[in-house]
Amino acid sequence: MAKFPEQKEMEFQELAAYVSFFASAVWGIPEESPLHPSHFATPVRGKISKSQLLAGLRQAARDTLEATKNYPTEKIEALDSACKKLQVLTLSAVRERYGRK
Repeated sequence: MAKFPEQKEMEFQELAAYVSFFASAVWGIPEESPLHPSHFATPVRGKISKSQLLAGLRQAARDTLEATKNYPTEKIEALDSACKKLQVLTLSAVRERYGRK
């Protein structure tokens, strides 16, 4: 099996943490729930690769942008602050990286 490039590994880890945080904090999905994204971040040999999971995490990140597109500045700042406390990508950083231009 080919080694996952370091840059993509970092992006994978950052997005997995962000999507997991967002699912719990914003969408209210408990971490113990089988529907929580943290349960879908492991490659399954012969079925789903880490590259495919990364593509899914990128889409999930874009979904969070769609879900928050009408958030007032104060709510975005509060969410960013909560992310920073947990050392997770902020919504603002995700908007910068993955927002449609």
